[in-house]
Amino acid sequence: MKIMIFTVNYNADEKLFNFIESVKQAQKQVDIEIIINVLDNSQKVDKDIEELKGKLKSLYDNISIFSDGTNSGYFGGIKQAQILLDNSYDSFIYCNPDILLDNFFFMELEKLFLIRKCIIAPSILSKEDGFDQNPKYMQRLPESKLIRLKYIYSNMITYCLFQFLARIKEIIDGFKSQKEISILDKELKIYAPHGSIFIFNDIDFFKSLPEFECFLFGEEIFIAEEAIKSNQNIIYQSTLKVYDERHASISLLSCNFVRSLYYKSIDYLLKRYY
Repeated sequence: MKIMIFTVNYNADEKLFNFIESVKQAQKQVDIEIIINVLDNSQKVDKDIEELKGKLKSLYDNISIFSDGTNSGYFGGIKQAQILLDNSYDSFIYCNPDILLDNFFFMELEKLFLIRKCIIAPSILSKEDGFDQNPKYMQRLPESKLIRLKYIYSNMITYCLFQFLARIKEIIDGFKSQKEISILDKELKIYAPHGSIFIFNDIDFFKSLPEFECFLFGEEIFIAEEAIKSNQNIIYQSTLKVYDERHASISLLSCNFVRSLYYKSIDYLLKRYY
């Protein structure tokens, strides 16, 4: 099995190093080939990029870094990834660097590849409280909900209140929802996966993705809607596990900037898919 990992780094070098170490540990369990590509959006100068490249090479042999000194956003790397990717790969992973792979991650992924070609949503377990961020959405969001979200994101006060209440609701309802999912089969068809990691077992599908015009946020719905158009299933697989520190890069951005990005992404998704 041959796998490409494409991770987007924004001022999270230490987390990137930890992520690569987790890749190495998980790779020890299986005989597979892994190539890692890093898109650095940290706007480093050439000297800092060379220093990062040297550190990455000391950690992992099959690794490359790309940077043009700008920040193209999370899905700004899709075009670069599509250029690098070809049909010699069996699986493609697009992710943030602030996650850690479970030691048996690739062993489980190898089993899943034999089942079908699809988009896989793994368990994304918060290191803070154990909350599983997948499934992100079980069903397609109604237009009315997106319109409400657009209104909420249009104002700083409503945005902050919404974020506070959403976190409380997550804590209260999270364990109940995960318990309900655990009663079902370990494999579950869903609408959208959480955006911290996307796993594509259909290389042609990823290579056919159009440009995503938003800087940040909305990637989950973008992938979900493109999957629907291509009759591509998205499967939540609880046996496939990663661990997440949650919002490591986003926390470096100002609150108002984050709010404006949410607003723009919702507006974009409404116009494109609804």
